[in-house]
Formats: sequence, structure tokens, C-alpha cells
Amino acid sequence: MSIRGILNRFRKDDTAGPSVEYVLIFGPLVAIIYFTIEMAIAYHWALSAQKAVEQGARAAVVSAPVVNEIAVQEIGGAAVMRRTPAAGFSAGTPCYQNACEPVQTVWCSGGGRLIENEDLGMTCNADRFQRVFNAVSSITYNLEPEDVSVFYEDLDLGYAGEPYVAMVTVSIRQRAFPFALGLFGTETRLPAVSSSLVAEDLRD
Repeated sequence: MSIRGILNRFRKDDTAGPSVEYVLIFGPLVAIIYFTIEMAIAYHWALSAQKAVEQGARAAVVSAPVVNEIAVQEIGGAAVMRRTPAAGFSAGTPCYQNACEPVQTVWCSGGGRLIENEDLGMTCNADRFQRVFNAVSSITYNLEPEDVSVFYEDLDLGYAGEPYVAMVTVSIRQRAFPFALGLFGTETRLPAVSSSLVAEDLRD
């Protein structure tokens, strides 16, 4: 048989067609399955982080403040400070009527040591921060203390002379996701998340 005949026979031979199709399709199919699983895991991590900060906020609004300067010692433990009446106002006047001295926004973040607000002269209580961190870390993944922050913001709630009613925000900063696209040497980051609640009972 001539070379031309052999080539023609080879060109018309389709007995290995399914194997060729399998080889061509298998790689892309595995990649699709891999990325689908990766994105599902990433979504689960992001959703668990959101639920974690919500749980952390619920813990923070019923615990003594993690910032020492807005806490006072009372019988039985620490509690949030009371609002100082502004000049010309008496105790019991609603703060939204400008009856309370303003309180600056303060926060603490965890780490090997607590990251304190040095410019504001604020210090953080490690034990109280740990309570909030434990609530957050119990339902999320790969979380370090330095990823979590607790904020206290004045929204003119409450009354002069009464306990400070802060807006409490617990947040998790943007973090690296350890799985997605790792085979290609790239990094996917989970979004920062936060949850805010009005303080209920800021005391031990």
C-alpha cells in the first residue's frame, strides 16, 4: 500500500474518536468542577464570616466595653460610663437634643498585643476583647485576633447622666482565601464584613 493510501486510511479511521473527544473534554470539565467547588467554598466562608460578626455584635452589646476609657468599675464588674450633661442641660434630657457631651469613636483590634488608639489615648482590655473574639471565631474559619475589630460610635442615643448608648460595630477585615486559584499562584481575598447593633447592656 502506498503512503498516500495509508494516509487516506488513517484520515478516514474514526474508531478512536471517543477517546480523542474524552481527552479534549476531560481537562476543561475538571477545571469547571474544580472552580465550581472552590467558589462554593469561598461563598460559604464569606457567609460564615458575616454570620460570625453578627454573633460577635450580639455578644459585644451585652458585655462591658473593650475600650477601657469608656468603661467604669462598679460593684460586680465593669460597666459603660455615663453621659456627661452638656452645659445648660440637666440629667435626663435626651442626647439628641445636644444635651450630652460628645464621645469620640473608639475601637480595639486584637493581635499579639491589642492595637490601641494611641492618638486618642485609648487602651484596650484583653479579656473583654477575647469574649467578643470567641463569639466571632466560633462559627468562622482561619480567623486571627488581628482580623477582628470592635468599634463604639456615638449617635446621640440615650439620656444625659445615663449609661452611654453606643452603636457597636464588630468587623472582620479583608482576608486571603487559602484555596481558590492557589494552583496558579494567585490570591483570592475574602471581603471585609461588619455588623452593627445598638448597645443594650454594656456591663460584665
